[in-house]
Amino acid sequence: MRINPNYKVSSLAGENVVFVPGVAERDSSKLMVLNETSVWLWNSLKDMDFQLQDVVNLLLSEFDVDQNTASADAQEWLDTLSKYNCFV
Repeated sequence: MRINPNYKVSSLAGENVVFVPGVAERDSSKLMVLNETSVWLWNSLKDMDFQLQDVVNLLLSEFDVDQNTASADAQEWLDTLSKYNCFV
């Protein structure tokens, strides 16, 4: 998978957000708020193809978490981005 290069992290009122455009007549545009870890993952992976294990490996290298926690957190992050159609 790859993060859509048209989606950018921006700062808005002190929050890190991604503007997610809606599909005409079907969905309105949305702002997805990202915490610091989500921004770090986004910036680490935004220019490459990656899989779940790549996200897990990044979390394991940066945080003091076990494999199961990193896997669950990585899957949750990917599910959220998928929900907002952030992948191309």
